[in-house]
Amino acid sequence: MQTYRNAFFSNCFFKFFNATSSISQSYRSVRLLLFFSLLFTAFVVSAHHTGIVGHITPSKKPLASISLNPNVKPQSEQQAHYLRMLAASERDFFWSAQQLPSDAALILIDLIEDLGLTPVGKLAPLATSDAAQFDYQLTQVLFDLINLGQPISQRGRSDNNDESETDVEGIVTDATDLDPEPDFSDVEFAFIDAARQYQLADFVNNALPKYQQIALLREAIDRYQNYSGEWTRVNKAFRPQYGQQHPQIKMIRDTLVLYGDLSEQENNADNTSPDVYDAVAVAAIKRFQQRNGLIVDGVAGPQTMTNLALSPQDILRRLQVNLQRWFLLPRQEPEHYVYVNIPQYQLRVIEEGESQLEMKVVVGKKGWPTPTMVSAIKEVTVNPTWTPTQSIVKRTLMPQYRRNPASLHHRGFHLVKKGNAKQTLRIGPGLPLQQMLGEYRLVQAAGRKNALGQFRFNIPNSQAIFLHDTPSKRAFNRHVRALSHGCIRLENARKFANYILTHDALYHANNNTAQVTSQSDMQFSTSDEQGAWVSTAEYNAVSADVERKLTRRVNRRSTQWVALKETIPTFIAYQTIWVRDNGSLQIFPDIYGLDGD
Repeated sequence: MQTYRNAFFSNCFFKFFNATSSISQSYRSVRLLLFFSLLFTAFVVSAHHTGIVGHITPSKKPLASISLNPNVKPQSEQQAHYLRMLAASERDFFWSAQQLPSDAALILIDLIEDLGLTPVGKLAPLATSDAAQFDYQLTQVLFDLINLGQPISQRGRSDNNDESETDVEGIVTDATDLDPEPDFSDVEFAFIDAARQYQLADFVNNALPKYQQIALLREAIDRYQNYSGEWTRVNKAFRPQYGQQHPQIKMIRDTLVLYGDLSEQENNADNTSPDVYDAVAVAAIKRFQQRNGLIVDGVAGPQTMTNLALSPQDILRRLQVNLQRWFLLPRQEPEHYVYVNIPQYQLRVIEEGESQLEMKVVVGKKGWPTPTMVSAIKEVTVNPTWTPTQSIVKRTLMPQYRRNPASLHHRGFHLVKKGNAKQTLRIGPGLPLQQMLGEYRLVQAAGRKNALGQFRFNIPNSQAIFLHDTPSKRAFNRHVRALSHGCIRLENARKFANYILTHDALYHANNNTAQVTSQSDMQFSTSDEQGAWVSTAEYNAVSADVERKLTRRVNRRSTQWVALKETIPTFIAYQTIWVRDNGSLQIFPDIYGLDGD
């Protein structure tokens, strides 16, 4: 078997690399997989840059140092586990068939290329050990991608850090030499079963995240990967004036044609000139601004010109970075969830893939960035108090107190003894506040001056982040809304509270198993799959009842907690590009500089 494996690899993978150029243009970079050891490192660095991969545990041993030479013992339990999986599958290799890469391999390699993770290198002769490395590493990358958005308990073995020596020698293919009861996860068992049945292509397609944006992003990436037109970057410092004629204006109009905001017919009409900033150009600029979430005024100002100056290569790179971020979410899209996109300053409630409620939000300023995370709303606090974090106390509240010792008292702050909430102190002039914060904490009482307004939506996390109301609504009139200390302020928190509490009531109205699927024409999906339609009138009646209860709770002025019967998954994401259904792109400012250069 060992001799067969050596002959197979030396034959198979030379044909594999030679064949890729004729298979598809998109697979040419597969030749670079000799340098595959760089791929996972690049992926983890890029994913870590988004700020939400605290649960990722990459191997302590760099992939470049791992050898699968048949004459060398496996260097880690991670490798030995891969070999046990390979033996259990009764396959020689996972990712090759008929001396060529399998369909499953090409699907996965195409995805890797779409993610922008294929490293740049120079093709060199491929030794047998390098070929074995390919099969091992492609398996590892698949499980790394699967694991990114999964809880630890649901993961495969690819994040195992055990580097102890193992008794498995070389490339073992005789199952009798292996542990008779391997410790495989459910995902790994499914992978092995698919390999046995030569259905890894289906496994790859089914194992990866299911979000419409992933499909739309990959379509856009394909378009930009294959873009072959001429491109001249506009000067982002240029400021066209109405009626002006200039070569830069022609470049601007050509760019608007490329992006679909100006048609060829409009651009070449008799009533216009392709190098003049006239009414036709202004209308196209307004469409461009509307699509990209900019101020719609027809003026090609700094942000508009910055977006116009992005080259196809720039956009391709940002598309790939944004695609990577989707793999940090749970694999299966929830039927009902809250999605906050930080750069867009927007919250959406999604049901069955459709947006049911949208509103503006205020997010953290650059020095206090809102972190990305996967959590869930568990309860709503009515008339919340606010206990600011130590950093807010140190950097914001204490300087205010030094300038005006009465300022905190006037805003409803008081001191609460740590460990004894009933022991409180009034804050006034002459109080050694800084010293007392060792025994006491600052708390702002509920009321009209409270920074959290009337509602707080609690999501478990380690960074004291939550969604909340605000007594000051002026910030929602601003175009740039990165203004908070990290928490997320909602434009209409009361409407949001009514929506999720109405949904919660309807969800459990029918034996605790009913689920709302739309607001206008809702249906319950019960455990016995017998649908019971809920009319708009019935929905409105439940919503009105929830609103009355909210009014009574707010008017009590005391702090109250309303636990949800069913928690609502909540994703706080950082997507600087959103692809519309028609394929057009919305490009949002990279407010925290996470997209890279």
